Amino acid sequence: MEAALQPVALASSIGQGETWMTFYPLVLFVTGVLTAILAAIGHRFRSAPGSNWFTATMVLSTVWTAGTLVVVFSDELTTLLITEIILIGCSLTTPVTWLLFVVSYIGFERLITWKRLGVLFALPAAAIVAMAAAPVTDLYFADITEVITAEGISILNTRPGPLAYVMLLYVFVVIVVGLGLISWTVFTHKTLFSGQALWLLVGSLPPFVMAMLEPVGIIDEQHLPLTPIGFGLMGLAYGYGLFHHRLFDLSPGTWRIGAETTFDGLSESIVIVDQHGDVLGCNRSACDRFGWEKAEAFGRDIAELDSRLAEARHSDRPFEFADDNHQYEVSVSEITDMWGRAIGDALVVREVTERYEQRQQLEVLNRVLRHNLRNDTMVVASRGRELADRYDDPLAETIVETAEGLLNMAEKARTIENRLGRETSTPERDRRLLAA
Repeated sequence: MEAALQPVALASSIGQGETWMTFYPLVLFVTGVLTAILAAIGHRFRSAPGSNWFTATMVLSTVWTAGTLVVVFSDELTTLLITEIILIGCSLTTPVTWLLFVVSYIGFERLITWKRLGVLFALPAAAIVAMAAAPVTDLYFADITEVITAEGISILNTRPGPLAYVMLLYVFVVIVVGLGLISWTVFTHKTLFSGQALWLLVGSLPPFVMAMLEPVGIIDEQHLPLTPIGFGLMGLAYGYGLFHHRLFDLSPGTWRIGAETTFDGLSESIVIVDQHGDVLGCNRSACDRFGWEKAEAFGRDIAELDSRLAEARHSDRPFEFADDNHQYEVSVSEITDMWGRAIGDALVVREVTERYEQRQQLEVLNRVLRHNLRNDTMVVASRGRELADRYDDPLAETIVETAEGLLNMAEKARTIENRLGRETSTPERDRRLLAA
């Protein structure tokens, strides 16, 4: 990052005072050891989301710091030039590996494909080739000159070419995107993974800030490289996150991947739509059940894909429909944002064929029982009237009144059942359900 535009006026060439020149190499050594330890820890957790890219980032940070140490103690021109190319190579690739770590860590590793990796590393690779070919091209180094300081120390002074400015912008965009993703994780997960994401954010800021001090003109080119010191601060923050907040043990990536795996593995069909009814996502079961492809369903109106699901969205009770001798029930859950505003719906489709058939059997049995009771009650009422007419007995009147009350109750029950809109019974259907 910092080396992308800085002249190669490094190390022993800069008169920062004997005290600072003694302190600076010690800081670099401690930083290198710290980042190397973090690389080893990342390798230990290599099965965790993002751990491999974390390890790569820490290895590059260690190489960057070690290269700066080499420059501090070297005044040989060829060594300075080779080391500078290595340092700039690290400055261009480290932000990319760091971004890949962030993307994987927060649970979007599935977005990292070989094609996208090629795109991300294409510009850094081109810049490294341009630097190596500096004697014959001025794409990255427009000019390289040797300067002898007043103290008699040889240094390299470089003037950046057009590709150097492109790479500075590229690195800036990469880092801003990564910091934005971490900030998004802090604010969206609140208490769940906020501790891990917060220390990830705190640790990622120092190298970026240190690297941008020179390009934005806060410090001039006659200074010792400060980015490795930023790596030291990053290592401390990352280390605290690793041990205090269990950075890799409790990662949002594992949670997100687990949630997506569970979502796709459910037997229930789940369809997510926005407030306009456009499909935002669906699980594998929904695709299999309705014959969709995820890519084709995304963004389409649910009414175009299945009118029954569109109708279910506006139903005030569980919606049922039949398809290929199977019965399904659709329940709708409203999705709200953090302010309680409705932003969409989650439609859950469950097969309820067995429950439906059991309910139908119970309804048939209920009708049969009610029919038989009604007939028997009518016989009881008829015989009661005969007894009342013949003997004028109050007990016979009681029998008649009770029987007629039962008949009225049965009639009301049938009326209510019809008004509920249940399927009309047929003798053939009733016999089939009773036989089942």
